Amino acid sequence: MINNQEDLASRKIKEFGTLNDIKRPLETVWQSIAQYCLPRKANITKKTYRPEEIEQNLFDTEPIDALNVAAAGMMSWTTPKQASWFAFEPTMNQKRDTKTKRWLAECGELIKEYLQASNFYTERHESLENKLAFGTSALYSTMENGRLRYENLDITTFCIKENAFGVVDTLMKKCVMTLEQAAQMFGYENLAKEHQEQYDRMELSRDVEFIHVVEPRNPRLISTNLLKSAKDNPLLPITLILSIERY
Repeated sequence: MINNQEDLASRKIKEFGTLNDIKRPLETVWQSIAQYCLPRKANITKKTYRPEEIEQNLFDTEPIDALNVAAAGMMSWTTPKQASWFAFEPTMNQKRDTKTKRWLAECGELIKEYLQASNFYTERHESLENKLAFGTSALYSTMENGRLRYENLDITTFCIKENAFGVVDTLMKKCVMTLEQAAQMFGYENLAKEHQEQYDRMELSRDVEFIHVVEPRNPRLISTNLLKSAKDNPLLPITLILSIERY
């Protein structure tokens, strides 16, 4: 049983370190792949940002071109920007409900507009390149000033974990931001005491490393939150609450 937030943080930091140790042997392989197929991301085990150093062993651009064509082809096949590639369908018991069909169709059109107004398609292409080159990718999404924002995560920054059925249900990613950025994102009151003191000393540009954990919530907590939300707003659909509270 975890007694407080500090115990939880210590456990997650230790878990992230363990997952990183498991992943580390793959980084050498990823570095070799990136050098010949994705040079601009060849900073996995060799940290350098000078193009001449990264590309000094590159004698043929065919692997780079092939990877780019494969990513573009997969994107065109799965999530084409200029075509409709998804739609919402009613459940079996609502197949004949015209209002439900119309509402779902409107939801689909809205989401298409949100995606077009975001950077989804740019980051999706980057994510496909990672998936094809390294076999693993992660596309992070959030809201920024009322708009969707996506970020293809660097292969070195995150670890994943599977559940008992072999399905990935946990992602832990490392992110570095300044104290000013951290206060904007998490709130000053949620910063560690040490970081609050640094913030008060106006060390706003100091870089701080954080670990962002995405994992399933405790089912008991989901039930509690569900009851509380239903009490506060009885008109809120239960299915929507579950979809929000699931992770």
